[in-house]
Order: sequence, then structure tokens, then C-alpha cells
Amino acid sequence: MSGNSVAISFSDSPILSADEDRLHRKPYAHHLAEFLCNNVGKDSLVMAIQGPWGSGKTSLLNLIAEEIGDRTIILRFNPWLFSGSEQLVSQFFVEVSSQLQHGDQAALKKLAEAIAKYGDYFANLTGKIPHGAWFQFVFKVFSFYILSKSNQPASELKRGIEAQFVALEKRVVIFVDDLDRMRDEEIREIVRLVRLVGNFPNVSYVLAYDQSKVASALDSNLDVGRAFLEKIVQVAYEVPRPGQEDLDTLCIDALGACHEMTPHRDLDEKEWPNLWHSIIRPLMKTPRDVRRYTISLPAILNSVADEVALADLLAIEAIRIMLPKSFQHMVMMQDFLTTERQNWRGQPPEASVKMAFDELFATGGEHSEVLREACRRLFPATQAYLGNRHFAAGTYQERERDRRISAPEVFSFYLRHALSDGDIRTHEVEEALRSMGDRDAFSMALRGRGPEGMEKLIVRIEAYEGIYPEKGIEPGVGAIFDCYDQFRQERPGMYQNSGITKATRVIYRLLKQLEPPEERAAAILRIIPTLKWHSAAHELIRLSKGHEFIPEDLEKELLSSLYLRILDESAEHLRGERDLLWLSSAVVQAHPEEKARFLEKFEENPLFFSMLRSGLSQGHRHSGDNLYSEVIHSLPWESFVEIFGEEHLVQRINRLPASESIPNIEPLVATAIDLAKKYATGWRPDDFFGRRQARTAPAVVNEQE
Repeated sequence: MSGNSVAISFSDSPILSADEDRLHRKPYAHHLAEFLCNNVGKDSLVMAIQGPWGSGKTSLLNLIAEEIGDRTIILRFNPWLFSGSEQLVSQFFVEVSSQLQHGDQAALKKLAEAIAKYGDYFANLTGKIPHGAWFQFVFKVFSFYILSKSNQPASELKRGIEAQFVALEKRVVIFVDDLDRMRDEEIREIVRLVRLVGNFPNVSYVLAYDQSKVASALDSNLDVGRAFLEKIVQVAYEVPRPGQEDLDTLCIDALGACHEMTPHRDLDEKEWPNLWHSIIRPLMKTPRDVRRYTISLPAILNSVADEVALADLLAIEAIRIMLPKSFQHMVMMQDFLTTERQNWRGQPPEASVKMAFDELFATGGEHSEVLREACRRLFPATQAYLGNRHFAAGTYQERERDRRISAPEVFSFYLRHALSDGDIRTHEVEEALRSMGDRDAFSMALRGRGPEGMEKLIVRIEAYEGIYPEKGIEPGVGAIFDCYDQFRQERPGMYQNSGITKATRVIYRLLKQLEPPEERAAAILRIIPTLKWHSAAHELIRLSKGHEFIPEDLEKELLSSLYLRILDESAEHLRGERDLLWLSSAVVQAHPEEKARFLEKFEENPLFFSMLRSGLSQGHRHSGDNLYSEVIHSLPWESFVEIFGEEHLVQRINRLPASESIPNIEPLVATAIDLAKKYATGWRPDDFFGRRQARTAPAVVNEQE
């Protein structure tokens, strides 16, 4: 059972905190920080932090800033925040000026004012400088243009700014991140800015980018672009590639952190290592992969709570985040993933099944093996295709009970991220199971949900077969039978069971768990006298004999005693009996001498209505090419005839008022009355195949159909 407050351990080894270690990059960041701090008062310096997307460039910049502390003035500029190359240069000076304004020193504020004024020169110039070998010459031409339009020469203003930078006691370090996220023309603008416009003394630029992306933006010939980049960048460092062990630590640490603040099921310690090593771990190649994966988990955990097995959820989420195309393919293959091969809808040809899985694996590219492992471990129904028929899949009930994603209902729930109206949450099922030892409390847990909700809870409880609380079995059986009058007798759909059938399935499983057989029989004998409804007692006796829980002679003794109680039962109580027709039939057969006295009770219309209703059956039939099944109602006419005799029965029915004249009548009771009146005329419904049944001539014949 779930325990939302249970701490989860993902590893036997101590989990390192990301704030303390961060992939062992602190020593490396320390050396880079020392290099930057040792250049106070010197010329402009351009340093590059190079690495592919997701390698951790931003994290390394943050570590460098931490190591520098207050030994330099750190400014940050993220060009990705500004759209269009026309803004970049002017916005650069606006950002630098704004950040310097927050400094405490008067010298910084004066410098900020000068930089803001200097930036005004470039507000209308940006975006007009072409790239290539001639750009330095062109820049000089535009500088002359600016000079002619200004009251103060740009060169004079720049010399003043340079002097103020040199006079600073600290070096200024400007971090420029996400350069490789820009469009090509925007990348070229930033490079020109660093090379020509912003090359002030005592200033260091630290650029973070993917070298291949920036080089290709500078020139279509990658080698030429790299050569040009080398003229701009004086010193370049690569982001250290994290070891797999470091990535594991980062991921496990993040998992532990998000699970501490979100609800979840207990982690399956047996299954978790398999899913971690075969599915999740191979998909985590960079720190960004880890962040992308783990940052989404709190939301999904809060959404699904304890409705999906935690290990399964972590694995399928890794596929959803890291292999989105593959995940969408899996969604389209939901039936193949969750349904046993022999039950696959439509029985598609083997070639089509193979093609569907081949297409799924192809979407994974280099991670195709991860998808194969996901099918093998998350969705064991696929083993018929993958060829491993010995893989332990567990029973359907076990998978549904444990909320494994291979159960169709669980996978559907995961895709919706919400329960449908009236669905029962796992913690509610487990609370009901815990109350099973108290018959009244368990009965209230069932009855309080109404017929449909009660049946849904019963279905969920069935999945716990074999692990019901021992002290709850006997009161649990009694509580379910206490609600016998509330279970729906009709099947809601063509391929669905009635509520009574669902209830008796659970009762059978509860009694089956009782051992030894003598204790089971003794429990049945203790339960029967406590049952309110004779229909429930009759069902328990029938079920017990059918499954050989009691011997035949005991069955006969129990039924004989039951029929005697029914003979003397009041009409008011009999009206509530769900199986009134079948009970009455059994009583008049067992005690023909009491038949007349017993049937006198049915001269009262309310009790006769109840008998008609108890005999009403509902079937479903598909006809032609209709997409929906047709609902067919019928009455067991011959059974009524055996009880009342046909002549008396027809007369009794003909005395009944029309259903529409009866106030507050239940719809199904009205259906039973109307149908009985048709039967009394000699009418019979079509059989299941649409064939007209043979007419049975009534005592009083009415030829109208």
C-alpha cells in the first residue's frame, strides 16, 4: 500500500548535494576565477567557455562567479533576452550602465553615465555593419559618420571611459551567456561588439557558447569561422565532460529532492534498479538532460500521486521528456503495449504488428535499445512480439493492484493525468481495505458511493486477491452482502458484468483466502444468519456449494431453513428482495402445500411490481452495421407461469394499472409492467439473433402485436 510520507532511497551510497559538489567542477572554476582576478588593470581580455548544448556552461559560469566573489565587478549580459540584431549593441550598453548604477561607489555611477552616453551612438548603427574581411574598414567609416553627427567625438568619449575603467580598483568581468542560442546575424553582432566597440582596458569578457554553432555563424566555411573566432578569443576553455558517475549522482540527488515534497507510491526496490540502469540512466548524457528530466517530475507526481507505480512513472517520464517522438508512438500503440497478444483488438496480421514495433524502435535512433528495454520491462504484454516468453509479467490483477503502467487502466490514467468522474483513488481503496475489519464501517465505505461508485470500488478491491486483511474477511463478506440491494442487476454494457456479478467475484476471493477449509465453512455458517436479505443468503449458499466450500447435505439444510424463513416473511420486507422471483419459485417448489398462502401476498400490487422487476433482464445486441448495441429487455415468462399458473398470471397482469398512471414509479418497474402486459397478449420478443420466438397462447388471447 502507498505511504505518501515514506522516505525514498534511490541508492545505497550517500547522495551528494548538487549545491556542494556540482559534478566536481569547483576546483576547475576556482582556477579560471583566479586567472580572471589576476588581470586587474591590464588590457581587455576575451575568455571563452566552450561546450555543446546541455554540457553545463551556465552552471560553470555561476561557479566561476561564486569563486570570484567580490574581488571583481561582475556584470551579466544575456543576448537571448533581446530580439533582433538592431537592439543588441545598444542594449548591451544599457544593461552594463544599469548594472553599474547599482554600485555603491561614485566612480561606478559616473562610469555608468558615460557608458550610457557612449551607447547612444550605436542605437541607430547596429545591424548595418556587414560581416567578413572588410568589416573593420566599414566600422571606421561608420565611426566617422557618428563623429560628424555628435557634439563630442566618439573617440574622445571612449578615451574617457577607458581612463575610468583603468582607475577602477577592481577588474570588470562581463559574462555573456547563451551566445549559441542566437540567430547567425545576432551572433555576428555580439562578436563585433566584443572585438571593436566594447574592448575597454581592465575589462574581461567571458563568452559561453558551442564553438561549432558560433563558428558557422561567422562564416559558412567552418574552418574560416573558427580561425576568425580565434582572433577574437584570447583564451578558451572547454566545459569538463561529466563522468557517468557524476551524472548519476546529479540525477539521483534531484530525484530524491523532488520526491521529498510530492506524494507518491512506495518505490519498488526490486524493479527500480532494472528501470534505472536500462531506461533512465542511458538517456541522461548531460547535466541539461538531467535538469530537463527532473524539473518536470514534481508536477507529474502531484498530478498522478499514488495512482501509478513510482518506478514505472520515473521510467516512462524519462522516455516522454528525452524521446518525445518515441513517446507519441507509444501512445498510438497503447493497445499493443498493455493488452495480452491473444486479445489484441482486431487480431492484426503479424506483419503489421512487427512493422509497428520496428517503427517504434526506429524513432529512438541511438536509443532504440532503451525502447526495447522499456517494452520488455514496462509492458510485458509485448513479449509475444519480442520473443521473450519467459519474462515474469505477473497476473493482470497484480499489475492493476500495484498500479503498474502495463495495466490498461493505469496507462490510460497516466495519459490523462486525471481520474475520470467517479473513479476511485488508490488511497481510497486502501482506506476501505483497512476498514474491512469493521463490518459497519466497510459497509458505509461501499454504500456511501452510490451503486456505480460502489461497483468501481469493488472492482479495485478484487485486485488485492490473496492479500486481504485476515481479520477483515468475514466482516468484509457480510458488509458486501449488506449492500446487496444496491448493486445493479443489469449489465451496463454488452461486454460488462452486472454489479452483482462484480460483488460475488470479490466475495468468492475473500472466502477462498480463508484456510483451512473447515474455517471457511464455519465462517459461512456464521455469516448467513446475520444477513438482512434472503437474496444475499441464497447467493452465498449457492456460491459456497458451487465452489465446494460447503458439502451438498449442508447446502440442502441451509436452503430448507432459508425457505421456511421466506414463507413467513412480511410483504413489506419481500419488496426489497433483489431476487424475489427466484426465491419465490424455489419456495413454492419446496413447499407446494404453502403455495396458496404464500402467493396471497402478491395480490398487493407493490409486491407484485417488485416480482416483475426482479425478473426483468437486460441484454445487448448488435444488429447490422450499427456501432452501438441495442438494449433488449425480457421477462422469464415460463418461470412466472410455473409460480402462478398461466391463467391466473394473465388475469393478475391484466388487473394492473397502466404504468404511466402510477405516481413516482421507477423507470425499470414501469418497463417490467409494460412488458408483462405485452407478454400477457401472447407477444414474445425476438431472440438474440433477431428471430421471432414461438408464440405461447395465453389463457385470454389478444391478437394485437
